[in-house]
Amino acid sequence: MTNWHIFGRKKGEDPLGFLGLIKASSPKDAVLGEYGQEWLELVAIPEDAIIKVI
Repeated sequence: MTNWHIFGRKKGEDPLGFLGLIKASSPKDAVLGEYGQEWLELVAIPEDAIIKVI
């Protein structure tokens, strides 16, 4: 299982906002089940791809 950081926006002019963290092997079904389909954009970033800068 992987930790996924989920970001989304409902309008094109809105910035992506952090929605939460989901633990799943594949994020698509888990994210849609948790947040629904009324989003313009949903992005899932695996936690191990995040690079700590400071």
